[in-house]
Amino acid sequence: MTTEQATKTIDEQLKELTVQMQAAAAAGNLDAIIAIGKQADALKKSVTKAENEKILARAKELEGARQVFSEKLEKAIRSALARAFPDKDGIDTLSQELNAIEATGLHVIHVREGNKWTFGGTYQAPKAVKTAKGTSTGGGTGKSVQEYGMKLQDIVDKFATEEEKVAIDNAESNSKSWQLKVAVKKRAIEAGLLQPTK
Repeated sequence: MTTEQATKTIDEQLKELTVQMQAAAAAGNLDAIIAIGKQADALKKSVTKAENEKILARAKELEGARQVFSEKLEKAIRSALARAFPDKDGIDTLSQELNAIEATGLHVIHVREGNKWTFGGTYQAPKAVKTAKGTSTGGGTGKSVQEYGMKLQDIVDKFATEEEKVAIDNAESNSKSWQLKVAVKKRAIEAGLLQPTK
């Protein structure tokens, strides 16, 4: 990385690569398009890596405090259960009630924004059934054909990076897969790779 590149923000570098990608697309230079795409992917990966390292470092700093909190929380819950079921074992009674409603566990969730709390059981959810590759899951396929002369899946096959394709194939639901495909389409449009037919 040059000194000039180092002083630029990630957003500035990505914008420059987008401009270069548009120029390469206009010139029909496939090799340049691929090379620029790899540069953009590498840049995004470096950002993700830096963010992950920051998160891990902070987790290490808070490791002791988090352990203390977990112990305090367990003590408080056991005490509350003992008061709620004075004639029985609190934890055992709670387990029986969870089993009776076929809960796989329980949750206590705190959202810092708004200081909101939710309590309840967790339950087995049906697994998403993936459609065959290229099969429409509703939504954008017909619109893509009308606007760009290509099905959404065809757009993905042509313009998605290998990382994007892996993410789509491993999506936990059809809805998530569709969102990732639409993101590929949006990127291709912004880069000037995908042009409307009208």
